[in-house]
Amino acid sequence: MKKLTTDKMFILAAGFGTRLLPLTRTIPKPLIPFCSDPLIKFIISYYKSLGIKSFAINAHHLSDKIVKFIQADGEKESVKIFIEDEILGTGGGIRNAAAFFEGCDFLTANVDCFATPDIAALYKKHTSSGAAATMLLKKSADAEKRGAIGIDSAGRVVSILNSKSPTPPKGNVEKLMYTGVQIIGGGVFDLLPESETSPCIIRQGYIPALEAGVPIYALEHKGYFNDVGTLREYLEACFTLLSGDVDFKFAQKKYHRRGGGLFFAEPETVCTGVEFTPPVCIAKDVTIAPGAKIGPDTVIESGAKIGDGAIIKNSFISHGSVVEANEIIDKEIVHNNR
Repeated sequence: MKKLTTDKMFILAAGFGTRLLPLTRTIPKPLIPFCSDPLIKFIISYYKSLGIKSFAINAHHLSDKIVKFIQADGEKESVKIFIEDEILGTGGGIRNAAAFFEGCDFLTANVDCFATPDIAALYKKHTSSGAAATMLLKKSADAEKRGAIGIDSAGRVVSILNSKSPTPPKGNVEKLMYTGVQIIGGGVFDLLPESETSPCIIRQGYIPALEAGVPIYALEHKGYFNDVGTLREYLEACFTLLSGDVDFKFAQKKYHRRGGGLFFAEPETVCTGVEFTPPVCIAKDVTIAPGAKIGPDTVIESGAKIGDGAIIKNSFISHGSVVEANEIIDKEIVHNNR
């Protein structure tokens, strides 16, 4: 029987986060602030609450900042960082860290998978099915657009994109989307081309495995999921965290709620003459001049300065940034640190 480690996992964190520019030009995606704490802090805290004790993380874009944060945050004993001088792709990044897992199958997740996966159920599915890999999938109206994965009634993956398994499906086939969470083992690694330095785990790992008849299974995720890929998704994730509507187990109560959806880091904050339309999140040491209109769906990080008459909605204002008087900001990331 193959071995499965349940106290270690790998977090894919080497990407550039281009859809969140200009923020990710100077802040690596693992460190983008979620209610004043970096995303990676929430991801590690969530999986620790489920029993994970050791983490491997790959890093490339602004990797020095990730290393500095991990060391300063007291996580250096539980986190091993694999620096990639050249980005290795999803398959190459995981393969590069395989020795950390000592030959065992192991859990991996994308750093931007802000979700509440039931990993105990995923482990159970993986071991009971004898799969080479087990993917966590989710229903989505955009499944085809995001790369549909077909599973049969037994939970076996029978198609990925346009590729199909030679094994006939059992019962009906349903098409779902991949969440970025999976348990993976050597049966998939063995098919990654050694000559390829940055293979994709889906296109050059799962698809050849599927076509070769290697068993790949899936479990449907029915809880909260957000891949934080766009400004809209980022804002939605922030307010989901603040609202308490989803049990993230670890969420620290740093913000104080007023009314239906106004969140302030400092309960005594007074913003005279400012019009708020919830939901709005205001961090510490934010200065907002009278006459400004803030919200809806707006997050303002610490040290930001908002001028008189400014209008901000559907936007994120990063740490120390400035919005000038009468400036109109809509559906933007402001990251100017003037």
